[in-house]
Amino acid sequence: YGDMFSGWRTTIDGAANNDEMVLFILRSQDIGDPSYTDNFIQLFSFAREKGLTFTSSDVIADHFKQLQNISYSGFIDGDKGSIQVTNTKDVAVQNVTFKVILPLLTDGNYKVNDGTIVRMKRENKRTILYISTEIPANFTKNIIIEPDLQRKSFQIEIPQQPIIEGSN
Repeated sequence: YGDMFSGWRTTIDGAANNDEMVLFILRSQDIGDPSYTDNFIQLFSFAREKGLTFTSSDVIADHFKQLQNISYSGFIDGDKGSIQVTNTKDVAVQNVTFKVILPLLTDGNYKVNDGTIVRMKRENKRTILYISTEIPANFTKNIIIEPDLQRKSFQIEIPQQPIIEGSN
């Protein structure tokens, strides 16, 4: 079983790096076997560290059905993004997650006004954010993603009279 757990770790690592989902079919007698308890605990911890969640196929199917009532649009302008999300369902939908790709900031990090950054990756001069939010029943919200540092401001003085430099 040692090779099996090692293979599962490799699969989890690949899924996390490639934004994929993995389906494991686990036998209850193996999960309940005390000789494998440490292996399963380490496997589940590794998956959580990689940003993955263990769940059942029926929970995934129910969530997918709830997402059918969610519509969204968005835009990115430089290092700022906006996502408008609408829930047409009579029930709140939780864990609606968006993948947003923005430029890599030289200072600071990104912040979100109405959601949580559940995962972040930096690669190829860009920041990839995974933003999760709950959308109340029959509700529209606007999620803003922007740098957490205040932008530097400066003043420009425009003279009343033109200044002529040089000689005639």
